[in-house]
Amino acid sequence: MCGGADYPQHADGSIVTFATKETAPALDKLDDILPLEGLDATYIGRSDL
Repeated sequence: MCGGADYPQHADGSIVTFATKETAPALDKLDDILPLEGLDATYIGRSDL
């Protein structure tokens, strides 16, 4: 982890882009969502469905 004065130099390397799908229509679009450039992870909110 980084912190303090050097945080700005290292912050971008530790940011995760995460998509949450919470609806049935979002699941229908999963094949379109997964290949998005810059997307690191995805989560399906099963309690929301």
